[in-house]
Parts: sequence; C-alpha cells; structure tokens
Amino acid sequence: MTVFRGGIVQGKIDDKGRLHIPAKYRKALSREAENKFFVTISPAPGCLYAHPLDLWKEFEKKLSLLPESPQTDAIIRRLYRLGDEFGLDSQGRIMLSSELLQSAKLDKDTVIAGVGKRLEIWNPQQWKELQEKDETPLTSGYYDLQRLVEENYKKNMGGQ
Repeated sequence: MTVFRGGIVQGKIDDKGRLHIPAKYRKALSREAENKFFVTISPAPGCLYAHPLDLWKEFEKKLSLLPESPQTDAIIRRLYRLGDEFGLDSQGRIMLSSELLQSAKLDKDTVIAGVGKRLEIWNPQQWKELQEKDETPLTSGYYDLQRLVEENYKKNMGGQ
C-alpha cells in the first residue's frame, strides 16, 4: 500500500502544466497504482489532493455505498467535475488540467506535502498561511486523533 512519508518539497509547474513528482514520492507508489494519480480539489483553498490511483479506486467503492442526498451528490459531482486521472510521464511528471490549476490558484511554484495516503499540492501562499494557523498546540488534537485511530482499529479488527 502506498504511504507518503516525510516532509514537504518545493515544486514547480512548467509552462505546459506539468508538475514533477519528487523521487521519494514516486518510489512510495505501490505497483497497484500503475504510476497514476487521481488529482482533485481539496476542502482547503489553494490545495489539490493527488491520490494514488489504487487508493482512489478503493475510495470510489466507499463513495458508491453512500446514500444519495443533495449534499452528497453535490460533493461527489464537484470531486469528479474538477478531478481527473493523470499518469507519470518518463520524467516523473504529471500533467495537471488548467481547471485544477485555476481552482487551487497554482501558477509556477508549489509546495508538495506527503500526507499518508495522498500528496497535497499547495499554492505556496496558502501553505504559508496554513502553517501560521497550525502553530497552535497539538496536544488535545493529537490525543483525539490517537483515540479515533485506536477505536477504528479495534472496530475493523473485530474488537481484538
């Protein structure tokens, strides 16, 4: 399974809309991802999510099980309207559509962050603003996250 670990990398988008994916992230892609990403909007302004294709397909299965509602339909429609599948070229780049670039206000410079099961591609100014907000203490949030992980693990492992 693909897991992206380790920090952030400054990235560049060329004149054709191609973004070079750093080697450490390309090496982390599982074989099942077929060197492809599904790239879509994120809830955060100035950011795109790049999901390895195999993990996106797993997520799609879960999406298909959700009950239909106007809110769910609107979110799913937006994910697919702006999202698309992009394969790595021989230089380790993915081509990003102009719609995605515009939606995240991405131009030339980017910040690429490995965040577990996905890459986040940030507008540098939005990233900087996020980092300034994120300077709050993590203690309570970390313990809440740890509790949720433990509860979810137990539930999925049959209470073991």
